[in-house]
Amino acid sequence: MKRIFSLILFFLLSTFTFAQTMEHKTIEQRLSALEDKQAIKHVVDEFSILADTKEIEKQV
Repeated sequence: MKRIFSLILFFLLSTFTFAQTMEHKTIEQRLSALEDKQAIKHVVDEFSILADTKEIEKQV
């Protein structure tokens, strides 16, 4: 029982700490992260489209 309580407490504290670190990111950092995610999504989407149309030369 003590071990379960300790695990629950650990997860709650780690979640709280993570939430605090998220708030300290600047707008530039958040914008940069969103741009990075969008760029990665674009590459994956383009690769998937080329794979579907069997355009292997353009994938490389």
